[in-house]
Amino acid sequence: MWLLLASGCLLGAACTPGAAARTGTSAQTAMDDGSRQTASAPAPTQTVAPAPTTAFTPTPAPQARVTVSLLESFAEPAYDADFVVRFEEGDGLYVVGRDSDCTWLRVRAGVDEFAWVNTQLERVSLLVACQEIPHATIRLDTGAVVLDRRPAPGYGELHVQNGLPSDACVLLAGPTDDPVYAVYVRTGGSAVLQGVPNGDYTVYFSTGSEWDSVDGGFTAGAAYSRFAESIHYESSAVSAAVWRLTLHAVTGGAASVVDVAPEDFPDLGE
Repeated sequence: MWLLLASGCLLGAACTPGAAARTGTSAQTAMDDGSRQTASAPAPTQTVAPAPTTAFTPTPAPQARVTVSLLESFAEPAYDADFVVRFEEGDGLYVVGRDSDCTWLRVRAGVDEFAWVNTQLERVSLLVACQEIPHATIRLDTGAVVLDRRPAPGYGELHVQNGLPSDACVLLAGPTDDPVYAVYVRTGGSAVLQGVPNGDYTVYFSTGSEWDSVDGGFTAGAAYSRFAESIHYESSAVSAAVWRLTLHAVTGGAASVVDVAPEDFPDLGE
């Protein structure tokens, strides 16, 4: 620590007033009072941190717009599904998914709520190309026909019971593994495919969740199987062939099931 000196004299020594005394400076006055002054330490420099900045996130633009006075939306892509909300003419629609040809769009109906709207009869105007909208994933009802490529209806029936822990899609494939007829069966459900044409079929089935109706398959937890033995239909208007299948193992069941690689499963895409 430094000691301040006044008029060039050591503190505490007898001093003769000099030039500083004659000028009447504040330093002389301080020494006349016999006070002691010390040099102050420099004040610490305070560094102010810059205020945090928030990244700018632009609001996404709507992909479609309502063109009728009122547009109803539904919980599923069907008019008999539960009603969700009404949109008004001019409302922008934020689309999160679509069916194969954008006849139905899955849109935001709230913060964490979604709904389906139908675009037919010019109810909705698309602001982007249909192909730019991602495929929607849904859960179909038990008994929903996923694919129907029958050349003509027959008289046979296929009864399916799904005791597996996941939903399933059951498919009849022709002799060259070409898909002919397919049905969706929820876990714990039973369904009937009616009008199966005569012929020999291999029964394939896939299981999982989040069904993609455009690509025709499960997008989460998908597994693929087929029954080892084919089934034969020979029916007429007076005598219908009926096959009954369970996708789960049952006591006394005679059928066997083998795993199938995804690339070997018949393509159900539209």
